[in-house]
Amino acid sequence: MSAQTVLSISPKLGYAGAPLVDWDYLTKHGQAGDFVFFGYDQEISRRYGPSNAGAASFVRAHTSTIDLVQPGTYDLGTIASSSPAEAIGEIAATAARIVSTFGGVPVLVACDHTASVGALLGSIQERSVAPVYVYFDAHFDLGRNCAPDDLIHNGGFVGEILRNKWASCAVNVGGRSVTAHVSYPATADFVNVPAYRSDAVIARLEPLAGQSIFVSIDADVLDPSVAPNVPCPEPNGMSAADLLACCQWLGQHCDVIGADLSEILPSSDSRNCELTLMSCLLALKK
Repeated sequence: MSAQTVLSISPKLGYAGAPLVDWDYLTKHGQAGDFVFFGYDQEISRRYGPSNAGAASFVRAHTSTIDLVQPGTYDLGTIASSSPAEAIGEIAATAARIVSTFGGVPVLVACDHTASVGALLGSIQERSVAPVYVYFDAHFDLGRNCAPDDLIHNGGFVGEILRNKWASCAVNVGGRSVTAHVSYPATADFVNVPAYRSDAVIARLEPLAGQSIFVSIDADVLDPSVAPNVPCPEPNGMSAADLLACCQWLGQHCDVIGADLSEILPSSDSRNCELTLMSCLLALKK
């Protein structure tokens, strides 16, 4: 995607009530550390679960009227992508421009988790040292039983991140799928932190203090009682309070260079999980 890529902007307020702005506004007023949300409404490469196309707009619509937003938080709109095949590059270019223009922190809201690859690539373009990729997810997404050249999908993209060394390591919080734990082979630069209570999780995350991290949230890390509208639900997930506490700790003790949220299934049975997840993203902001 070129620097002239068009993002469609709604006249309404954006994610969590953040003002919807354009590139010209951000160029003039953006400051280092500002959180800049943007959405992508198409699926990129889903291998598991039903389609959740339109999730980015769904989340915006369900959070735009609340007052969670903090100063220095903006919504750039939704990428008007030409095709899913080009989406990772377009997402990466948008994130990179946020970083290079004024030192902002890109925050993507997408559909399938594969979109995280683009958000990460854009966030690291001006960095000489790869960050730690911290992802809250019921599944490892390492591409188990997939060929090494078949990992760009929502079940294997983390394996691709590690293979290409786009992150120094990947730390999963909340992986609990039965299939993920049965005879799972050791994976270099991968750590799993089982999610139970936030204090136990934070104790395992303490070595990350002071490090640069990219944070990715898959909605299915939450228990289905909190987030029933996800494509691949798993029982016994994190509570809203525990996920929020972990994100608050990361925001306070780490250098968050970018973030994303995915795998919310547009549904009337949302139980306000979008508000919970948006609160967690905002907690990452210093």
